[in-house]
Amino acid sequence: GQLYYTLHAKHFSHYPQLAVSRLDDVDLELRSDGRIFHSTADHADVHREGEEVFLRDNVLVWREGLDSEPDLTLEAETLTVWPRDQRAASDDPVVLRQGTSIAHGQSMRADSLFGTLELTGRARATLQP
Repeated sequence: GQLYYTLHAKHFSHYPQLAVSRLDDVDLELRSDGRIFHSTADHADVHREGEEVFLRDNVLVWREGLDSEPDLTLEAETLTVWPRDQRAASDDPVVLRQGTSIAHGQSMRADSLFGTLELTGRARATLQP
């Protein structure tokens, strides 16, 4: 099979009756189109045998820029990731930074397969060249 992501945690508990694994101090590494997305969070719940990862509390996602492109970071309180589908979403406010540009949104949807990131709800951005 293909490796979609790796997940590291300082503490791991599995609850078979709930079909959920709970993790603390989480580091999620997701591979997409030759790029690596790093995500950290205080806690995570893994559902559906790893098909859905719900990160919560102090979520930080970053991706190294290519060539002269600056790194990209995303901050949120929660983020749901579907690693095989290469999608992510948050229903909480997010802050997106790339270089000196910054964007805020009430929520967010991202799809790496289609190369889209959509800030939803009230959004504002300051874009720098």
